[in-house]
Amino acid sequence: MVLGACTRAVHFVEAPEATAIDLRTEVDAGSMDAGKSKRGSVVGTWHGVGKQSDGERWNMVVTLTSTQGVRCAVVRYPSLGCVVQWNCPKDGRNDGILDAKEKRLSGRCADGSDVHLERDGEALTVKLKTDALTSEAKLSPGDRVDEVDDNED
Repeated sequence: MVLGACTRAVHFVEAPEATAIDLRTEVDAGSMDAGKSKRGSVVGTWHGVGKQSDGERWNMVVTLTSTQGVRCAVVRYPSLGCVVQWNCPKDGRNDGILDAKEKRLSGRCADGSDVHLERDGEALTVKLKTDALTSEAKLSPGDRVDEVDDNED
C-alpha cells in the first residue's frame, strides 16, 4: 500500500501573546465548569502591596503561569530585593483558587511560606503564613510596581 504525499504548504504563524486581561475575560465561556474557570482566570501578571502582621509593607509582582505543578508562579518583591517561586499541588486541588508553598530563588526574603490565593472581585487576595508571621496583599491585574507607604494603615 502506498500513501500519497501531502502537497499543500503549511505556514506557521506565531499567536499573539495573551495578556492577563485576555485570560481573565475568557473565563465564563460556558464550556468550562465553574471550578476550572475560577482557577484558569488567574493566569497572568498581578501587582500590589502586602502587609505583614508586624506592620512591615512590601510590594509584589506575581506572574502566574498555572494553578498546579512545580513553579506555577514567579513572584518578585522589588522593595525587598528578592524573587521566589510558588510550587502548587500537582493535581491542582485546593480550597481556594490556589494553594502553594513559596521557595526563595534569590535575595533575602522568607523561604517556605504557605500561600493561599482567592478571587476578590476583579482583584486577588494573597495570604502568606510562616511560623512567625502572617501577611496579606490585594493584587490588581498588570505588572506595575506599587509604591509602598509605611504610614498607611
